[in-house]
Amino acid sequence: RIKKQYSDDSNVLLERFNFAMCKQSAHESADEYLANLCVRTSKCDFGNIVDMYIRDRFVFHCYSKKVQE
Repeated sequence: RIKKQYSDDSNVLLERFNFAMCKQSAHESADEYLANLCVRTSKCDFGNIVDMYIRDRFVFHCYSKKVQE
């Protein structure tokens, strides 16, 4: 019963977890990292605040200090 109740939500939760764990790799450009974040949000169901999540994750985990400023 519990599995049935939460099975649909677990996919969104897993996608959000994967998005939250996404950090820029050493060989990845800032543009590639941003594109990667955008792709990862497609199944996260963030609604109209998706841009805020992408911006925050990008700034917090981008190697570029200029971007972080």
